[in-house]
Amino acid sequence: MTSLVSKKTGLPIPDVTAADTDGFSLGLARSYITVFDGAFWVYEGETWGTRALIAYWPQYDLVITMSANSAVADANNQLIPTGLASVFAALKDTGAIVANQ
Repeated sequence: MTSLVSKKTGLPIPDVTAADTDGFSLGLARSYITVFDGAFWVYEGETWGTRALIAYWPQYDLVITMSANSAVADANNQLIPTGLASVFAALKDTGAIVANQ
Protein backbone atom coordinates (compact mmCIF):
# COMPACT_ATOMS: atom_id res chain seq x y z
CA MET A 1 0.00 0.00 0.00
CA THR A 2 2.94 2.35 0.38
CA SER A 3 4.41 1.86 -3.12
CA LEU A 4 3.91 5.17 -4.89
CA VAL A 5 3.17 6.34 -8.40
CA SER A 6 3.81 10.00 -9.24
CA LYS A 7 0.61 11.94 -9.92
CA LYS A 8 2.72 14.17 -12.18
CA THR A 9 4.39 11.51 -14.38
CA GLY A 10 2.50 8.28 -13.69
CA LEU A 11 5.81 6.54 -12.98
CA PRO A 12 6.81 4.73 -9.78
CA ILE A 13 8.66 6.92 -7.25
CA PRO A 14 10.40 5.98 -3.99
CA ASP A 15 8.93 8.98 -2.14
CA VAL A 16 7.49 12.46 -2.69
CA THR A 17 9.76 15.48 -2.91
CA ALA A 18 9.48 19.24 -3.23
CA ALA A 19 9.79 18.76 -7.03
CA ASP A 20 7.27 15.88 -7.29
CA THR A 21 4.85 16.66 -4.48
CA ASP A 22 2.08 14.06 -4.86
CA GLY A 23 2.16 10.28 -5.08
CA PHE A 24 -0.78 7.87 -5.19
CA SER A 25 -1.14 4.35 -3.75
CA LEU A 26 -4.38 2.33 -3.61
CA GLY A 27 -6.47 5.17 -2.23
CA LEU A 28 -3.68 6.44 -0.01
CA ALA A 29 -1.67 9.43 -1.09
CA ARG A 30 1.72 10.66 0.02
CA SER A 31 2.08 14.43 -0.16
CA TYR A 32 4.88 16.88 0.44
CA ILE A 33 3.52 20.14 1.78
CA THR A 34 5.91 22.61 3.40
CA VAL A 35 3.43 23.75 6.08
CA PHE A 36 3.44 20.14 7.36
CA ASP A 37 7.25 20.00 7.56
CA GLY A 38 7.52 17.66 4.59
CA ALA A 39 5.92 14.39 3.56
CA PHE A 40 2.94 12.63 5.16
CA TRP A 41 0.41 9.91 4.26
CA VAL A 42 -3.17 11.01 3.67
CA TYR A 43 -6.55 9.61 2.72
CA GLU A 44 -9.42 11.92 1.92
CA GLY A 45 -12.78 10.38 1.17
CA GLU A 46 -15.77 12.25 -0.07
CA THR A 47 -19.38 11.72 -0.87
CA TRP A 48 -22.26 14.11 -1.26
CA GLY A 49 -22.31 16.33 1.80
CA THR A 50 -19.41 14.76 3.71
CA ARG A 51 -15.60 14.67 3.65
CA ALA A 52 -13.40 12.48 5.82
CA LEU A 53 -9.65 12.80 6.26
CA ILE A 54 -6.95 10.67 7.87
CA ALA A 55 -3.38 12.00 7.89
CA TYR A 56 -0.33 10.16 9.23
CA TRP A 57 3.21 11.37 9.90
CA PRO A 58 5.42 8.36 10.78
CA GLN A 59 8.27 10.73 11.68
CA TYR A 60 6.12 12.14 14.53
CA ASP A 61 4.07 9.02 15.32
CA LEU A 62 1.08 11.31 14.70
CA VAL A 63 -2.37 10.62 13.25
CA ILE A 64 -4.98 13.34 12.78
CA THR A 65 -8.52 12.52 11.63
CA MET A 66 -11.22 14.97 10.63
CA SER A 67 -14.66 14.95 9.07
CA ALA A 68 -16.88 17.75 7.87
CA ASN A 69 -20.08 18.53 6.09
CA SER A 70 -19.09 19.67 2.61
CA ALA A 71 -20.15 19.90 -0.99
CA VAL A 72 -17.87 17.97 -3.36
CA ALA A 73 -16.74 20.97 -5.45
CA ASP A 74 -12.99 21.65 -5.19
CA ALA A 75 -13.69 25.13 -3.78
CA ASN A 76 -15.28 23.44 -0.75
CA ASN A 77 -12.31 21.16 -0.11
CA GLN A 78 -10.78 22.94 2.88
CA LEU A 79 -9.93 20.05 5.23
CA ILE A 80 -6.23 19.93 4.27
CA PRO A 81 -5.38 23.59 3.52
CA THR A 82 -7.42 25.06 6.36
CA GLY A 83 -8.54 22.49 8.94
CA LEU A 84 -5.58 20.10 8.99
CA ALA A 85 -3.05 22.94 8.63
CA SER A 86 -4.57 24.73 11.65
CA VAL A 87 -4.52 21.62 13.86
CA PHE A 88 -0.96 20.71 12.82
CA ALA A 89 0.25 24.29 13.49
CA ALA A 90 -1.41 24.34 16.93
CA LEU A 91 0.22 21.03 17.89
CA LYS A 92 3.58 22.23 16.62
CA ASP A 93 3.31 25.59 18.42
CA THR A 94 2.58 23.88 21.75
CA GLY A 95 5.48 21.45 21.36
CA ALA A 96 3.20 18.42 21.07
CA ILE A 97 4.85 17.40 17.79
CA VAL A 98 8.33 15.99 18.33
CA ALA A 99 10.23 13.95 15.74
CA ASN A 100 10.91 10.31 16.64
CA GLN A 101 14.45 9.79 17.84
